[in-house]
Amino acid sequence: MLLGGCVAAAGGETGPGPRAQAVAASTAPTPADPGLVEARGGPLSAADRDLLVKVRLAGLWELPVGRQAAQRAARARTRENLGQIARMHVDLDADVRSVAAKLRVPLPDEPNADQQAWIAEISGKQGLAYDRTAVMRLRMAHGKVFPLIAQVRASTQNTLIRDFAERSAKFVNTHMDMLEATGFADAAALPPPPEVTGPVPVPPDEDLPREPAAASLPTPDGLAVEDVPESSEEPAPTEWGPLSGADRDLLVKVRQAGLWEIPVGRQAAQRASRAKTRENLGEIARMHVDLDADVRSVAAKLRVPLPDLPSDVQQGWMAEISGQDGLAYDRTAVARLRMAHGKVFPAIAQVRASTQNTLIRDFAERSAKFVNAHMDMLEATGLVDAAALPPPPEVAAAKPAGSGQTSPDGVVPTEWGPLSPADRDLLVKVRLAGLWEIPVGRQAAQRAARARTRENLGQIARMHVELDADVRSVAAKLRVPLPDEPNADQRAWIAEISGKQGLAYDRTAVMRLRMAHGKVFPLIAQVRASTQNTLIRDFAERSAKFVNAHMDMLEATGLVGPNALPPPPDADDAPDPVPFGEPAPTEPPATALPRPTGP
Repeated sequence: MLLGGCVAAAGGETGPGPRAQAVAASTAPTPADPGLVEARGGPLSAADRDLLVKVRLAGLWELPVGRQAAQRAARARTRENLGQIARMHVDLDADVRSVAAKLRVPLPDEPNADQQAWIAEISGKQGLAYDRTAVMRLRMAHGKVFPLIAQVRASTQNTLIRDFAERSAKFVNTHMDMLEATGFADAAALPPPPEVTGPVPVPPDEDLPREPAAASLPTPDGLAVEDVPESSEEPAPTEWGPLSGADRDLLVKVRQAGLWEIPVGRQAAQRASRAKTRENLGEIARMHVDLDADVRSVAAKLRVPLPDLPSDVQQGWMAEISGQDGLAYDRTAVARLRMAHGKVFPAIAQVRASTQNTLIRDFAERSAKFVNAHMDMLEATGLVDAAALPPPPEVAAAKPAGSGQTSPDGVVPTEWGPLSPADRDLLVKVRLAGLWEIPVGRQAAQRAARARTRENLGQIARMHVELDADVRSVAAKLRVPLPDEPNADQRAWIAEISGKQGLAYDRTAVMRLRMAHGKVFPLIAQVRASTQNTLIRDFAERSAKFVNAHMDMLEATGLVGPNALPPPPDADDAPDPVPFGEPAPTEPPATALPRPTGP
């Protein structure tokens, strides 16, 4: 949104697409800046000061254009959205003036020559041409300034500018969404895409993949159904249900996470060079105190002994982090923490999907929320690059549509960041889920024997309609073709369920749906933890919430037995619970604070 015009006025240079540049900007090395001056909040660079000027200039021309468009635009959507952009710029203008006053940076009082020309050009149009011109000029301006904001956010040493850049980026991203929602933001309104060595999934000279229709009821074909996998492990019985080795291993992993992340977070809150690192890692430490109390309470109830020290590997990470200084300290701490969170997140999801123990199930849900929030906070430091992410899951399919020129590892560049085969496979799997779960849920809402089954499976179908619309929208943006019918296994499940009557209908429907949700849940978490694509990251977070809610609703029917759950993950080192004939393990003390080596 905003500042695009200033970039054009500064030289009219064009470059990579905004979101892709934002990704690149967050990891690019910052050159020495001879224009640094000491200021409130830290050193203030020429780029920092220029950002304030550009944001101010943006408001000086976008405010009058937006207000005029709210009265003159031909289409209601244009009037509404451009009027809202103007109202939002009032807030942003007050913000930039406040920050500039604190930093003693003078700001302009009128638009520059290019911006005045755009105002005149837009004002001279009538009817639909007015709408098109206003949207085109505004979208081009926003598209050019978006990567500039990201670059300043990534490179500034001034905390006031850092926070202001974050707020500005949210405004600009929202404005681009609103301009695109008018339907007038075509190729002429966008800056040139980034230069890439590999192709996009669908070349520009080929047809876009057709957006699949909303999920509809396919005809069952009566194919054979594969056997439900069974685990070879014999879980230990407890009053909350069988407790598997994977369940116990999860408790150990969460406990050990706190044993090293709490002291590292607390140390970072004092030693990190950037305010955002200090703030976010300190908050992660505080949240881990709550999670540590939770895991100790659950383990005591389940009689699972927990460790009192970090593992040797974790102690090595603590020493490595403590031995760094300055920005290297921040980068090392964030990289180690993000990699650790990225590896444990899919493991939590797999336990949540497979456990038969209600106490572990609830604990896994709470843990997943903590870990997801921590990944968000680590990414918000601006220091998470590809090296801090675990590898994506391996997939056998998910080729980009219409292109045989994908890079050897199957990764395709997009304006939201690299798009891996696992990212594309997730879109296909979520689409396929809706294609069979929507018709089954709708049928169950009429045919199921129990009222709770009718209610919950009907609600799952309604929620899948929303998720299906979401996945089709994301896939269209990323030019990933989606299927139009369920696969052979899913058609067989539909036929199997449809062939049942009475309580057998309910049991079969719930079993098949719960098994399917249990298998896809860890995959979603693994993609969320490993993807470099921001569009996929946000979609995976939304999908995980849907799937978790669906598992809760299926379990609430009372029909989810062991045969409805996928096998738990392998866990060779899980501790055995203490038999009830022996003294219970003492509850470990609150997380000890081993002092990291170094200063």
